[in-house]
Amino acid sequence: MAILCCYVCDQTINGQYYKDDHGQLCFNCHEPKVKCFTCGKQLAVGKEMRLADYRVTCPVCYAEAVFAIEQEFVSGLEKILKRSGWYPSGKIIFEIVDLPRLMIENGNSSRTMLGTCNTNVCFNLNVRVSIEHRVRALFGLPRTLFICTLTHELFHAWLNENIDRNVFSAEETEWLCEHGSYLFALEMKFDEFWIRKVVSSRDSFQVDSSFKNKYDVLSAREFVGRLRSA
Repeated sequence: MAILCCYVCDQTINGQYYKDDHGQLCFNCHEPKVKCFTCGKQLAVGKEMRLADYRVTCPVCYAEAVFAIEQEFVSGLEKILKRSGWYPSGKIIFEIVDLPRLMIENGNSSRTMLGTCNTNVCFNLNVRVSIEHRVRALFGLPRTLFICTLTHELFHAWLNENIDRNVFSAEETEWLCEHGSYLFALEMKFDEFWIRKVVSSRDSFQVDSSFKNKYDVLSAREFVGRLRSA
């Protein structure tokens, strides 16, 4: 018979235990006092990794962390999103920032921030002549979550260009951007764990069932088509 060991403390499991979302076994006696910021995995003291802004992450997420945005990466993402029927047409400036800066930009919201998008539009005689988006993403996110975060913020940029800001409430807008990220994750066949994380994040926004039913479609192209007719 295989010997079961607790993934937190490495001790042999002789009694009851639970299995976490990652399929790892843990003694019932442990409490999740130290958890990975991104994946939520419980960590033993001394086994955690700490980022520059003091976020705690597990070794696996740290090994996959993104600390810089390369042009090749942006070009690849742009190509995929255009194939799905949408991508902002204006200039986009990408930045990677720490958690305190994101929280300040969002008015110290109680929500955990992973990114922001600010859009500036210039007009001349009521004609739009230029548009610029500043997309910021949290540094140190695992690559899959980082891509989903960028997709979410780029969808904000696309909405700002194509949909009147008064059409949707703030909660509806966030739901739409996270749903766009979810459809992208499905198309890219990302790991089921991260897809569930995106779904959980999307469903945390308070929108009514009729709104969800209208936009919860099977393809990104159909999703964008419905938004264009909003």
